[in-house]
Amino acid sequence: MAGDDQGPKVVTVIWTVAVVPVAFVALRLWTRLRLSHSYGWDDTVIIVANAILIAYAGVITKAVDYGVGRHYYEITDPARLVNAYKFIYIGQPLAIVACALSKSSFALMLLRVVTKKWEIYAIWFILISINIVMLLCALFQFVQCKNPAYGWDRTIVTKCWPVEVFTWYAVFSGTWSGACDFALALWPWLILRRLQMKNREKLAVGFAMSLGVFAGVAAIIKSTYLPALSKKVDYTYAGSDVLIWGGSETGLTIVASSIGTYRPLFKKIISYATSSQDKSNYYILDKIKGKSGQSGGGTAHVHIRGTSRGLGGRKTPDPNVPYWTDTVVGDGTEKRGSDSQVDVEGGFQGDGNSDRAILGENRERIKKTTDVIISYKERQRP
Repeated sequence: MAGDDQGPKVVTVIWTVAVVPVAFVALRLWTRLRLSHSYGWDDTVIIVANAILIAYAGVITKAVDYGVGRHYYEITDPARLVNAYKFIYIGQPLAIVACALSKSSFALMLLRVVTKKWEIYAIWFILISINIVMLLCALFQFVQCKNPAYGWDRTIVTKCWPVEVFTWYAVFSGTWSGACDFALALWPWLILRRLQMKNREKLAVGFAMSLGVFAGVAAIIKSTYLPALSKKVDYTYAGSDVLIWGGSETGLTIVASSIGTYRPLFKKIISYATSSQDKSNYYILDKIKGKSGQSGGGTAHVHIRGTSRGLGGRKTPDPNVPYWTDTVVGDGTEKRGSDSQVDVEGGFQGDGNSDRAILGENRERIKKTTDVIISYKERQRP
């Protein structure tokens, strides 16, 4: 029946899982190139994997045009049925290669951060084994028959392996792929527990990098369809789910692998959000004078990040202070070190425990912050 046509669903899902990861990969590349400056082989491999996944989506779309998603007996033109099988046959190896590369990228990313020898050896084992197992699966599809064309044209007479051989190897390949997904997804937790990070940050990074478990679930689901599928004649219809889950597994792996590289981006966003100039974080700066109460011109310096800057001047390097310096003209006497104190709206605040520190864009306000150094210096009178 026409109502049973799964073609539109196949095309929609496969293109979704192929195109959505492009945005994640693009953000990954921007983070690696602009923020962390740490582009590596794992990034190159993930680009290739995504490109092959898009090619897979294109091939399966062509297969749907010839009838994939519909029952085989509804495809009345034998030539169209042959072409439908042919494009499935071409698409499946593309999905397998893309899947292997996506997992390889995840493993290469972990190899950049692990330090213990046993972890390095274990991840290399996963990396090598997943490529051997999955690439053999793609190869066996073409060598299981003396004439590979038998895979899409059953009118050809040739000799082939027993159907069960390739079917159960495909099940093993899918199961091993899922097991590697689970291992790679959970490995970051072993790394994070040794790092000096806030628990909240560890949880965020750990969960982000553990999204690969969903790819493992997709691999297991795909594998469960294979034994029954090999015994069905109506492959153009029954094989739709395998095509969908095959593409989904790769797309999910690409997304999970990419999210694991976003930590510098998240930190930048959080830093920007927390440094926004909320008026409630400012105090009106009426005057500045030394604790001694002596009158006279003075200069208060707030030091942050390696340069100094006056209110009316430009930034200048200050190699002796690892901060910037904002200069404010007021009244008072010179006080240095943690004993330096400044009167802000009538209250004194020691520099060693200051919470009135960095001047904002408004020169009449002083922004509340922490971890600053304030020095106060008398200005020479003419």
